[in-house]
Amino acid sequence: MSYSDPVTGYKIHDQHVKNATKRLSEWAMRVRTGAHLAVFSLFAVLVYWVTVFLMHLGSGWTLESQRFSGTVEFEAWTELLGVNVAVWIMIAIWLWRQGMVWKRERDHIGVVVPALIYFALAGFVYQGLAQAQSHVPIPLYLGNQRTHIVTLLAFACAMPGVLGVWRLSARLHELKEKISQGRELPSGDEIVSTLRECRLNLLHCVAGVGAIITGAVLAVAALRAAIHAAGLPVSRYPFPATWLLFLGAYFTAVLALIAVPAFISWRSLAMAYVARIYAVPADGRLPENWAAGRSGLKRLLHVERVPIEVAANLLGLLAPLLTAILGAFVSAG
Repeated sequence: MSYSDPVTGYKIHDQHVKNATKRLSEWAMRVRTGAHLAVFSLFAVLVYWVTVFLMHLGSGWTLESQRFSGTVEFEAWTELLGVNVAVWIMIAIWLWRQGMVWKRERDHIGVVVPALIYFALAGFVYQGLAQAQSHVPIPLYLGNQRTHIVTLLAFACAMPGVLGVWRLSARLHELKEKISQGRELPSGDEIVSTLRECRLNLLHCVAGVGAIITGAVLAVAALRAAIHAAGLPVSRYPFPATWLLFLGAYFTAVLALIAVPAFISWRSLAMAYVARIYAVPADGRLPENWAAGRSGLKRLLHVERVPIEVAANLLGLLAPLLTAILGAFVSAG
């Protein structure tokens, strides 16, 4: 179908209009994506410089603080804190935007109660860390108080990832009940899509939380290196390597408690669905292409993992501990 322009008399076809509309829509999407990226980049740079500036305040408070702030390691620590805070906020925004995907009409899983539980547990963990950190004074004016603020910010930025794992685990539990009880299930493509989506979102949430935890442990290692480089009296500024190693092991255990149960739940559900679709007949006679179909479905759901993927996942879980070990070794030198 076409029509003529009243001024030029040029014939315009519907397909031309559709193509022009599509190109305009793609151009608008690129502009919006570029604008978002520019705003986020400027915001990250601003957060970085504000953090570095705030950590430099009080650097000339005493002679010891002057010695401490005059080292290259101190500059590296403050810059690392600035990068950490900027990255943590970007991760929190990204995880929160990822969480919007899970809020569907059929999803009645709330987040208020889990958020309150998270803040209660985070407060308990923070109190323990604050008590331990009080034995490691920082030679800056209100240095420990400023690091406490950074710690609270890390807990706040990790919240979307932890709640995301909880919400996904709840969705998987609901779907598992339907499969195990033999109730009417959604279409096969919808179940496969849900399982693949949940796996990807779990990876995103755990990776985000793991990056925040690893960055925090790396900052503590940098702080220890800066204190040792200043040559301050060990009796007044003790920072044993055991404290850094304990911190790495502790947060590795926390990350494992967040990630491992969720992935075990996902894998058991995926295997239950595979077993239901490709159930072994009562007479034991397998149909033709049964094994190939079962193996193909398992590959589609990423149930069967290659050794490289297993090693990468294990390395990600152990990242806080490995970072602490490396930091203790470097700062000891």
